[in-house]
Amino acid sequence: MARRRDVGGAFGKATTAWLGERLGVVRSVMVTGAATALLIAATLFTPLTPTLILLPLLGIVLNCTSSVLYGTVPELSGGGAGRTFAASVIGAGGLAPILYGAITDHSSQTTGVLASAATATLVVPLVLALRPHLRSSAAGPRERAV
Repeated sequence: MARRRDVGGAFGKATTAWLGERLGVVRSVMVTGAATALLIAATLFTPLTPTLILLPLLGIVLNCTSSVLYGTVPELSGGGAGRTFAASVIGAGGLAPILYGAITDHSSQTTGVLASAATATLVVPLVLALRPHLRSSAAGPRERAV
């Protein structure tokens, strides 16, 4: 199943620029973050075949979210936080499976998956908090007008 998600992830990288141009950073992250959470939760309620169809879509929106966010780091940090950001991403990537595994071990698989979906949802208020710090060049056509 991971391969299907990874194929979607490759398309997510290609989709990022297109979506970013049309929606801007904030709206792109909001849309893809919400879609990530919904698709993660949907895997709990769909049979195997539909789940296998959803996984590439999950990979697209998941990688689109992360790619858009990675692109904002130099802008938000003034260019000096690259190593710190990379270390935190690698650290979070290493700790997240342990955390969700512990949640699942002490509750249920459904709770673990929903915790993962809830985490994906948290990106929406966080990116809204970053909105004032993003240059207008990172905004989409509608964001520039706001």
